[in-house]
Amino acid sequence: MNPIQNYLYNQQRRSGPRPLLCYSPSTSLYFGTDGNVSSCCYNREPLGYYPTQSIREIWEGRARQTLCKRIAADDLGGACNGCGSQIETGNFGAVVAQHFDRWTPNPDHPTSLSFELHNACNLECIMCNGELSSRIRRFRERRPALPQAYGQPFVDELEEFIPHLEGTTFYGGEPFVMRLYYRIWERLIALNPDCEITIQTNASILPDQARSVLERGNVHIGISLDSVRRDTYCSIRRNADFDTVMANTRWLADYSHQNNRPIGISACIMTVNWQELVDLLEFADELGAVLYFNTVWEPEHLSLAYAAPTLIQRVIELYGTLSVERGLRGPTHAAATLTSTNLAGYVALLSTWYQAAIRRETEGKLAQTTALV
Repeated sequence: MNPIQNYLYNQQRRSGPRPLLCYSPSTSLYFGTDGNVSSCCYNREPLGYYPTQSIREIWEGRARQTLCKRIAADDLGGACNGCGSQIETGNFGAVVAQHFDRWTPNPDHPTSLSFELHNACNLECIMCNGELSSRIRRFRERRPALPQAYGQPFVDELEEFIPHLEGTTFYGGEPFVMRLYYRIWERLIALNPDCEITIQTNASILPDQARSVLERGNVHIGISLDSVRRDTYCSIRRNADFDTVMANTRWLADYSHQNNRPIGISACIMTVNWQELVDLLEFADELGAVLYFNTVWEPEHLSLAYAAPTLIQRVIELYGTLSVERGLRGPTHAAATLTSTNLAGYVALLSTWYQAAIRRETEGKLAQTTALV
């Protein structure tokens, strides 16, 4: 890792400078849909497999210890390259590692758990796939349903760890359609009511059972939202009802503010919606939500990372202007300030994509010339 970039990253960390670049392997476990257990959602390098190994065996296993040693040596290569590359490019707001700064390292047990236990989902988003959406897997890919790696024995096994947890995160699919999640939430509320329960939802549904969990648990909400224009939204988040999503989003924002909890909006910026960022920024500021920028890698025709340099340049010009304007005249409440930091980081990332696009274009022209010769 570049020591200068490490220093700059450390200076902007929300918890302040820390000895380690990442505290994920020393605090956390991430349970994937296929039973693969890793340290976080970015690093899918297996630390073990459930149910072949127990949670305790995975936590005490050699693979996690090895990863801890690598991180201690400032090695963010290999499966950690997602965060490493974001630090190198200065896109600090997108560094997932800093989310683990909040949790207390403990060699005896994890203090944070993240769950992506199944792909059950009610939507068929255009940038998604069958690994994360049961509807896409069934109707678009026409593949058999994912096998269930987790069940009631997994929930029972969690009871040893729940009292020690400081935070949990639940991903989908769509968490509010997953029955197993409700069982875990009930255990968390009963055994450790102060534990943070972060739920990343598409806000397309908000059933009574979910509202009950929200009323009783220490729930923090993240909303996946890529557009606030009806036509664009519906073309991306297929099967969702736009009015319902907007109403649920506002309800969840009010819920978060009433309970003095932050709320975030995660947007997938793509070739089909990049021009609508002004609307998204205004909406997030209105709700007092932090706007985060998800990186879309595939399919390639939707990814700005693989776009033509002329398109990426247009995005940089617009987003760069917006970033400067926010710095000069933008809202100054805490959520808006963090949004501005995230936007500046995303512009830095776009600049690296632009340079890569120029190289691709040059190499392509060279290959064509060589073929003609």
